[in-house]
Amino acid sequence: MAHQEFKNFAQRSLKPFDAWVKQAQLKEIKQGDSPKELIFDISEQLLNGYANSDLLSKYDIYQILMNYWADTMQDDVYVLMQDDWKAGNTIRELVAKKGEKLKETPDLVIDKKKYKAELIPSSLIIARYFADEQAHVDDLQAKLDEAIKLSIA
Repeated sequence: MAHQEFKNFAQRSLKPFDAWVKQAQLKEIKQGDSPKELIFDISEQLLNGYANSDLLSKYDIYQILMNYWADTMQDDVYVLMQDDWKAGNTIRELVAKKGEKLKETPDLVIDKKKYKAELIPSSLIIARYFADEQAHVDDLQAKLDEAIKLSIA
């Protein structure tokens, strides 16, 4: 996208999205709100924002939102509307029934105990609060990978 025409197109394409983000007021979600009303309102706002867009189909943009809603956002919104924003600091220990494997992938593993974050992905927590430690772990992993590669060769 080095050509100026593509850069201009990208900027024009993002303007309705940026306006939608401000209008959607997702930070205003509160306990007791209706998830169905929320997705209806924000999807209509998105459709309206892209109604006059060049080369972008408002329905393609809408479908991206609806896919994200179904895959990820819906569960998060239900948690927020049930437990409010305090749900963001909740993690729960994953325990498999005897003889069975875990049904969920853990977000965190601490001393063989596995945990799932209710709302905030562990990658965001690590990036925000443990960036230096993660960089050190990544460096050690790279050295280990290199040592294994050399020992195989």
